[in-house]
Order: sequence, then structure tokens, then C-alpha cells
Amino acid sequence: MLDDVDFDSVNKFIQKLERHSNIFFSLSSRLEYAIAIGVSLTRIKQGFLIDIAEEKMDSWADVAAYYKISDLDFSDLEECIGTDLDLADRYMILLVFFLTTFTYVTREQIQFRIQYDEKFRSPRYRLAKDLVGILDNNSLDYDLILVSVLDYLTRFALVDKTNLILDIDFFFHQVLT
Repeated sequence: MLDDVDFDSVNKFIQKLERHSNIFFSLSSRLEYAIAIGVSLTRIKQGFLIDIAEEKMDSWADVAAYYKISDLDFSDLEECIGTDLDLADRYMILLVFFLTTFTYVTREQIQFRIQYDEKFRSPRYRLAKDLVGILDNNSLDYDLILVSVLDYLTRFALVDKTNLILDIDFFFHQVLT
């Protein structure tokens, strides 16, 4: 099913995303994300497009502006499918990287991520602060723990979008065999 996906192009996109977002994917996380992108590209090629409800577009606009998504080059992925990615598919491709684990490269990016949730996802931010507050904060890197909890909680926001993602675990094991 993923035989016609150019994973070299997908990897180029992931590298651009890493530079753009000051994050780093481990090899296993990079593979998981590449497969998720491959599944998305296959879905698009098959004509199954995403229709984001109008009320969700405000959320996407917040994400796009805050993370400067317009500066991110999707051309490698667009070459894979032979057409431009629409806004909803760009949104989903970016959103699914939160299903994987990654490392923040700079302290500034950690602060940037925390500020994003504080501004746009305040209930999630307050919950994360409450959870981290349980810990003894004398012996830990508070911001690193907080951003890790925020990233973990972000994965739960994707639960209602799982119908847009095929069984990534299945395809992950197909690539390995």
C-alpha cells in the first residue's frame, strides 16, 4: 500500500520540519512519522480528502500563525502526490507529529511551546501545570517536565481525529518485515 510513497522526499520534509521547529526525531520516531505521512499521502492520492469544520479553522489559523506554518516548505510532499496539499491536509500532517516523540533542540523552543499552550490551549496548560505541581520542583527541570506533559496531553486531543489516520502500527510493522 505504501510502495508508491517516496520516503526520501518524506524524510526531506521531516528534516525541514525539524529545522523549522527546532525539534529532533529519533530514528524510530522519524520512521513512525514518515509512515504516518505516507498513509496521509496515500489517502490523498486515493481521493479521500479532509474537510475541517468551519469552527475548527480558527484553531488551525492560531496554530498556523503561531508556528509560522506558511514558512514551512511542503514541496517535497506535494511532489510525491503530484498536486498541492490543501490547508486541511497540511494541518493533519503537522498535527500527527505530536503522536510521535521528539526532543526540543533549544530552550527557546520549549518556552515557545509552553507559551503557545498558555495562550491558545489554556485548559490543557492549567491541567499540565497542576500535574507538574504535584512533583517536588526542587530537583527537576520544571519547564522540561511541563512541556513533556503538554506534549503528552496533546496526544489526547488527537483521539477524536483517529478516523483520519489509518493503522500506523500495522504499516510500521509492514515496513520492517
